[in-house]
Amino acid sequence: MQRLTVEKGEPRIVIWKCAKGIVDEKAFNYFVGTFSSEQVDQKLIDCYNSKEVLSGPYWWIGKKNFKYNTHNQYIWYFVTYGFLGLTLFLGIFGVQFWNFIKNKNVYSFFFIFIFSSQSLFENLLSRQLGIYLFLWFCYLFVIRTENTIQDA
Repeated sequence: MQRLTVEKGEPRIVIWKCAKGIVDEKAFNYFVGTFSSEQVDQKLIDCYNSKEVLSGPYWWIGKKNFKYNTHNQYIWYFVTYGFLGLTLFLGIFGVQFWNFIKNKNVYSFFFIFIFSSQSLFENLLSRQLGIYLFLWFCYLFVIRTENTIQDA
């Protein structure tokens, strides 16, 4: 119950600070990031087990060895693949936006709204189910719509 209620703040703030710590490292490359999701995961775990986090209200993040990701898809793409990866990820939303404008496809707008807002608080594309849902909705809202318009 403690993990679900916000009693002393939001644990994602601690997680995001750990991600910021990776970006603040001298060796961080803003263009391509660390270019290793395994390296990012290990650095996050190291941060969760740091003295600062273990002595704070969210000690359980590190002590129980939860392998939390960045809990923000945008931050994850930036830390892992830099501006290049983040731009490519945002390009998916650009394609959906173009489909919304060009074909007046309101479903593309819903796709953008739902997945972009979810990406603020979760790493949907770090889980197999998230990838499947993302791909199916992309297919249904862009490819399917374009085929339907061309057939008409």
